[in-house]
Amino acid sequence: MAAIPTSSYALDDESRIVEGSTQDCNAKVETVQHPIQEQKSGIQRLEVQSAPIHRLIDDILLEIFICVVQDGIPIWMALDEPHPAVPLSRVSRRWRALALSSPGLWTELGVDLEDDPRCWYLRQSPESFLSLSRSLALDVHIYGHSCVTNPKSLHRFRMVAGALLQSVARWKNATIVLPWPADNPDLWRLLQCAPAAYTQLETLRISVHPESWTVVGQPQGFDAMAILHTPALRSLVLDTWNATWVIPSSWVQLRELRVSQRVDRAALNALISGCPNLSKLSATMDQSERIEGTPPTSEDRIHSSLKALSLLYYPSSPICLLHIPNTPALQILSVSHSVVRYRNNEEENDVVLHSHASILHIVQICSSSLVELTLFHCVFHDTALIRILHFLTNLEHLDLEGQPAALTSNLFLHLTPVPILQSCETRPSRAVVLCPNLVSLKLRVRGDDLSTADERIELAFSLIAGLIARGASAVHILSEVWSTVESKMDNWRSMMTDAALDEVSVRQSKKDEVKRRIGEMRDDLGIRGLRLERYDDWEWLRDDLVEDRYAGHGARFVGHIVVYESG
Repeated sequence: MAAIPTSSYALDDESRIVEGSTQDCNAKVETVQHPIQEQKSGIQRLEVQSAPIHRLIDDILLEIFICVVQDGIPIWMALDEPHPAVPLSRVSRRWRALALSSPGLWTELGVDLEDDPRCWYLRQSPESFLSLSRSLALDVHIYGHSCVTNPKSLHRFRMVAGALLQSVARWKNATIVLPWPADNPDLWRLLQCAPAAYTQLETLRISVHPESWTVVGQPQGFDAMAILHTPALRSLVLDTWNATWVIPSSWVQLRELRVSQRVDRAALNALISGCPNLSKLSATMDQSERIEGTPPTSEDRIHSSLKALSLLYYPSSPICLLHIPNTPALQILSVSHSVVRYRNNEEENDVVLHSHASILHIVQICSSSLVELTLFHCVFHDTALIRILHFLTNLEHLDLEGQPAALTSNLFLHLTPVPILQSCETRPSRAVVLCPNLVSLKLRVRGDDLSTADERIELAFSLIAGLIARGASAVHILSEVWSTVESKMDNWRSMMTDAALDEVSVRQSKKDEVKRRIGEMRDDLGIRGLRLERYDDWEWLRDDLVEDRYAGHGARFVGHIVVYESG
């Protein structure tokens, strides 16, 4: 046997031999496994291609894409999510080709200048995104503070403004939330193009702070902003309006208007008078001065187009509608007043007088056309409320919320259809049934006294039964007499006074009675769609609630609403 020469052998040689042998083995294994891997990949491709969605024709697949985009998360809720069309374009070559060749998927552009500085929502530059929509009309959403704090911000503003300036003629719906646009020349240009440049702009929601604007050292009035004068504008949402501002002449064509934060009586009157074709008006009223005397009515002025009027009054704002033009075509009226405590009886009587007179005045004018009425904490006496409802024989939807002084048992009786009233011993003589054509009714009685609980429950279920028998489709009744008390703390009852515990027990028994009545109507009368729902909860406040007023009992007052919904 020949000896191996030591001079020609080393550890490195052994490593190379082992490595070479291993590579040879791996090569053989890969040679064997490669066809198997190809077969698996081929099978997987066939499985993907045979999935049901891949067998759909392009027209149907595109309809699915459109639904996905329409139901996608908007930019103000998106956080880290992209525009819904972007993921669709990255699934496969076929999907990408279909998405990129469908400009309708890319017509809604959103830019958040503050929270999305790199346009992550779009996943590309605004200019590239806009090019995908080709020549179609656009929905544009711009959010964020517009002040320039660093060079990077300035570059981003210019990039966004430059892209959008090229597309203003395609804007159809625009939402612009920029507190101080006049402080940024690039963004200011977006709002100050010639009015005729916004060729297709029909819907505009604009939120800015006009009281702090300066443009090249000169004050600029909000009413002079060019975008407000666009000739095609039909729907407008503003933060505020001042009676001294000049209403653009193009607003003659305005159909819907909402002032979301504040407006006074003079400004409201100016808006109604200056927009004769308004069909829908919603405003938040804020005017604290008292009304001296009774304002003159406006019988000589008529607004024949207004069909929906919604007014929300702050606590310090008295309700007065006597000065606005008459609205004989009004179909929907909503007047809501925040709950307020008056300083004295004189102030309360003054507010009550004007509230009742105002609502009665406007209801009398549109009594034959009004089909939906909402009144929250703005009618204070049941006699006045009954008088208001007496005129509304064609009313179909009624929603009332208030104190027991307005939503009394007498009102419940007057709303209950005659056949039920005739079998009720408490039926008033010559009772007039209010709103005989009601389709839906919502009543929320706040601050109801437990001493009247049994009567309230009896009348509530008589009213429900009568309306169901007459064919009503929805009834919701809430009263605090069947509200209960609960707490997340296990030992909360041990902290309560005896009087508080007695009330807890009584309230629970009233809720149990309501549940029993619901069960009877469901089982004995076969009325389905009747149930008791948790409505709301708030802190339970009583002067004698606990022995130690600093104890953390965590007791909550829980409201429940009796709900009937047909079908």
